[in-house]
Amino acid sequence: MAQHLHWQVQSTHNQHQTSPSTKPLYVPPWLIIILWIALSTAVILVNREILAGTGEFPYPVTLTTLHLSFQVIATRLLHRYTFLVAPETASSSSSGGLDYAPLPTSNGDEPETSSYKARVMRAKMAAVHLDWHTWKREIVPPAFLFSISLVLSNWAYLYLTVSYIHMLKAFAPVAILLAAFAFGTKTFSPKLIVIVLVISFGTGLASYGESAFSFVGFMIQATAIAVEATRVTLIQLLLSGKDMSPLKTLYFFAPVCLAFNASLIIPFEGFDALKAIPKLGFGTIVFNCGLTFLLNISAVYLIGISSMVLSLTKVIKDILLVAGSTIFLGERLTALQGFGYAIATVGLIWYKTTPS
Repeated sequence: MAQHLHWQVQSTHNQHQTSPSTKPLYVPPWLIIILWIALSTAVILVNREILAGTGEFPYPVTLTTLHLSFQVIATRLLHRYTFLVAPETASSSSSGGLDYAPLPTSNGDEPETSSYKARVMRAKMAAVHLDWHTWKREIVPPAFLFSISLVLSNWAYLYLTVSYIHMLKAFAPVAILLAAFAFGTKTFSPKLIVIVLVISFGTGLASYGESAFSFVGFMIQATAIAVEATRVTLIQLLLSGKDMSPLKTLYFFAPVCLAFNASLIIPFEGFDALKAIPKLGFGTIVFNCGLTFLLNISAVYLIGISSMVLSLTKVIKDILLVAGSTIFLGERLTALQGFGYAIATVGLIWYKTTPS
C-alpha cells in the first residue's frame, strides 16, 4: 500500500527524472479517505434533498443530465489545462515522439516555448484518441449501461429511504459475481458461493424488516444494481489491461451518457422537467454538479492508495450513511433490519478482502 500520493513534474530531456527544483505534493492517505467519504455522502444527501426533499425536483433523468453536462465540460477543461485525466506516458508519431508528461516550470530543463506547448497538446490529444470502431465497441455499450444505472439510482430516492437503499447496495457484489459467472470472467468456488449466500440472506432479512417498504422502489434499485453489475463485468471484458482511471473513463463515457439521457427527458419527464430547472436555481445546480465532479477527482487519489482501500472505504461509507440517516434524518431502522444488514456487511467485507 502506498504511504503517500504525489504528483511529480517530469522532463523528457532528463530521462524522466524529477527536476531538483520540483517538490512532490504529498497528501496523507487518511485525509483522502475522509474527503472521499465526505464528498460521497454529501452527493447522496444533496441528490436526495433535491429529488425528494425541499428541492421539489422529482426529475431524476433531468438531474442526471445536468450532472453529465457538467462532467463533459469539466473533464475537457481538466484535460486541456491539467494532467489528471490521462497522466500516463503516451508517445505518438504525430507529437514527434514527445512523452505525455506535465509541462516543466519556468526554471525547468525544457523551455516553455509555444512549439513545445503545441507538441505537448498533440501528445495529450493522442492520449485520448479513439477510432470510431473502438468507441462503438468498447465505450458506447458500458456508457449506455452507466447512464441507465445513474438514472435508476437517483430515481430510487423518490420511493425508498436512504438507509434502505444503502442496505440494498450490500447486494451489489452478489450481482457482480452472478454477472461474472454468466460472462465467464469468474469461476464458481465454494468460498464465493458461501459469500453469495451470506450477503443474500442478510439483505433479505434487511428487506423483510423494512418498515417503509416500496415494491416499486425496490424493483428500481434492484434493476440499478443488476445494470451496474453488468456494466462492471462488461468493462472487465472490453477494457481489461487498458489504463482507464476514473476521470479518463468519465472523459469517454460522459458524452455518450449525456446524449442518451438528454433524449429521454421529454418522453419520460416532459416539458415540466425543463421548466423546473430555473426554479431549482443556478447556485444549487452548480453546487450539486460540482460535488459530483469533486467526488470523481477524489476517487482518482483514493484508487492511487489501493483498490482494496477503495472497496473497504465504500463499505464504511454505506455503514455511516445507514447510521446517519437513522440518527439525523429520522428514518426508522428496525432490529431485524439492523441484524440483517450486519450479516450482509460481514459477507461484504469477506468478499472485499478475498483475493481475486
